[in-house]
Amino acid sequence: MIINSTVLFTAFYSNNCWILTRQKIASSWLIEQFNRIWITVEIDPISYDISFDKRRLTVTDEQYDELSHKFLSDWNELKRNPSAESHFIFLTKNPIHRFISGWVQDNIMAKIHFLDEEHERLLKYFDVELVDKFIEFVKQQINEPQNTFPDTPSLPVEFSNIYDEFCFPRNCDYFNTDINTYVYHISSDTHSKEVIYFLWQLLITKPFVANDNVHIIDIDLENIKQILPEKFNVDFKHENAYSNTRGDYLRNKAYAYLSEQVGILNPMLYADLFIWFELIRKIYFKDEFFGYCCEQRTYDMKTTKMVSDYKKKYNIPNDLDVFNIHTHINWYRYLPPITELEYI
Repeated sequence: MIINSTVLFTAFYSNNCWILTRQKIASSWLIEQFNRIWITVEIDPISYDISFDKRRLTVTDEQYDELSHKFLSDWNELKRNPSAESHFIFLTKNPIHRFISGWVQDNIMAKIHFLDEEHERLLKYFDVELVDKFIEFVKQQINEPQNTFPDTPSLPVEFSNIYDEFCFPRNCDYFNTDINTYVYHISSDTHSKEVIYFLWQLLITKPFVANDNVHIIDIDLENIKQILPEKFNVDFKHENAYSNTRGDYLRNKAYAYLSEQVGILNPMLYADLFIWFELIRKIYFKDEFFGYCCEQRTYDMKTTKMVSDYKKKYNIPNDLDVFNIHTHINWYRYLPPITELEYI
């Protein structure tokens, strides 16, 4: 596995605040919120030097120059000045949940680009007439504007079985045979490779003088649509901007489907999961007493609400402690409810 020499973030600017994120961590939503005005920033995790990647950007040359110069100036000021004005807000989320979200994108949503391969695979289980009809149906769906097939709330009843096989193969070679492909995907931007160790450095080792201006927010625990404007005065442009969220069927089914591969997933994600846990525990956890024997814990009202919402979102039993690493290692035990499509 290749280890990159720099850490790459998508960066947005508003009112002395830089918001830095990565794919599958509200990046699509933020791009729309900021009218597609953003830059790609690369940070050296040892020297903390900055470089910029101009590829894939939608900004003008003038906007790019203005933002890149501003970021570099603010970042250098952060490193040397305890009274620096600009804030740097890094967004993160649970590595398991991020992996599942990326897996849905790369291994289910992307199937519409490989229909010939899917046609051949589906013939192993279904009659050719049904397979042909289903593939034609898929082509019609993806040609409709703003259609997000296969993430769909409804489906003709005749396609119920073949659709399920299309999305969730009964023989998943992705996990069982092609380990090189698996390692590549788990290292890609859309999956686990968040470089979460870099965030740990910023929070725990405090490399900068003005570390109080560095913030880390877990987007599953906190509502960034609310906290960014209220706490940081971030100026959102479009209140109802595009949000790349999946329907309940695809999201819940993927969670249950991937939980069967916990023996492969957990060892690959252990390191990121432990570092992420240390981050959220440091940010949100409060002990009533000091020491390892402390069992009674207290949270402020805001944290209690976040924990309650988090448990509900990920089906974690109320009697389990979110600030216990075992709760997160056992993610595969908290399966979401079965969600049915509407068949027509």
